[in-house]
Amino acid sequence: MPSRGPLAGGATVENGLESFARARRLPSLDGLRAFEVAARHLSFTDAAQELFVTQGAVSQRIKALEHELGFALFDRRVRGLALTVRGERLARGIRLGVGQIAEALAALDDVVSAGPLVLSVLPSFAGRWLIPRLAHLTEREPHIHVQVVADRRLADLSDRRTHAAIRFGPSPPPDLAATTLMGDTIAPVWAPELLARYGEVTRVAELARLPILHDSSVEGDPSGTDWASWLNHIGAPDVRLPTGQRFSEPSLALEAAASGLGVALARASLIGADLAARRLVRLALPVVPSAYRYYLLCLPEMGDEPRLARLRDWLLAEIAADDGKWTGPLPDPRAGVLAAS
Repeated sequence: MPSRGPLAGGATVENGLESFARARRLPSLDGLRAFEVAARHLSFTDAAQELFVTQGAVSQRIKALEHELGFALFDRRVRGLALTVRGERLARGIRLGVGQIAEALAALDDVVSAGPLVLSVLPSFAGRWLIPRLAHLTEREPHIHVQVVADRRLADLSDRRTHAAIRFGPSPPPDLAATTLMGDTIAPVWAPELLARYGEVTRVAELARLPILHDSSVEGDPSGTDWASWLNHIGAPDVRLPTGQRFSEPSLALEAAASGLGVALARASLIGADLAARRLVRLALPVVPSAYRYYLLCLPEMGDEPRLARLRDWLLAEIAADDGKWTGPLPDPRAGVLAAS
């Protein structure tokens, strides 16, 4: 049974431990680190060499730790150091704790490295931005395989079955680590054959005579990517557009526009390939910014996981390569390039 002998000031070991338990806080981490190294070597000198500090600094940290705990950790002897009973118990506990931390970190690595990176993405962004670029990821990071899960709902990342998510929103959730990927712009687009049929459109009021396509998924939300928001932004809230056909996803409305069914309001991030292939061209009307941005989200403890970090670097590199396609002066709409105003 451990001794119940008195400590300095009349306290006992048990009283010191009870006070520490009531305080519900760890002692100085610097002190614990110095103690762990000194306990391993049973030498302040050797501990100082490992920690790259002076022997006096090690001695001071351990004395401060002993004062904070309320009991001695070492017997200072002429021929060296020896752990007290409490010191040996604490050293054993620290070694156990460090081992558990190492196991937890290894388990985090195993979660990701055991299989593909599972990435939850909005369906429209998955099909129109991410998937066309995945070949670039394979070229740059051949050992990273991404499983794309297309879902409008944000996955529960806490179960670790989904490692990260890309979302389009006003701000990231406060409980997740977030990297801002990019903003977006919106402008009306249509198929080249409609341009040939109706001629160039340069005034907003002319939209009233055109077939208009609507994305019902964004109507009334704060993203500013629906027709009413666009009209308000350009100072034409009184323009009344035809009811037109309606779609539940941005990608469906854009496919309908590319098929010649009418004019759709497009986010620049979703139409790069269509503009390059001239499946879509923009009208000579204003381009406005969206109120939302794209974010890469993950659990805070997964933010520095190596493969997630490389995926994040690749995403930012792809976005940087696109920068410039959506900025600068407005081009001739027949050029098929969307530019931000």
